[in-house]
Amino acid sequence: MPDDADEEAIEKAKKELLVADPYVDLLCSPGTDLKIKINPSLDQPAWTVRLHGDATEYHANESYGTVVVRSLRWPGAYTFYRGGQDYRIYVGNGLKFEQAKTFYPDDPPLIEADPEEFETFFVPPKEEEVPQPEGEEGVEGEDEE
Repeated sequence: MPDDADEEAIEKAKKELLVADPYVDLLCSPGTDLKIKINPSLDQPAWTVRLHGDATEYHANESYGTVVVRSLRWPGAYTFYRGGQDYRIYVGNGLKFEQAKTFYPDDPPLIEADPEEFETFFVPPKEEEVPQPEGEEGVEGEDEE
């Protein structure tokens, strides 16, 4: 009987999870993504599309512009399209944009001023004694001859 109760609890937890965070197909239209709530009165689409560079079309429908598609739901996700090729890059921290859960890190501690230095003063060099070579202890050794 405990196995049935455990399975029922697991199924209930799965249903609650799906209600809280519904499953979304990976390959769906960007227009189906939920809008991003920037502030209480402004909702914005989850994707922005911009054309950068030269938008002029030259011979054979060739353009030197680059189309940039940016995700607002996943900050740092970009797709670039130019010359029939597309490139994708993600430079982010793996967290969805959620206005209610905005991350504000603490400020670093203040850098305090250096303590007052000691007063500098001049130290005269010591007078060095000139070493005497061995066997020459002075004039007294010459008198003993």
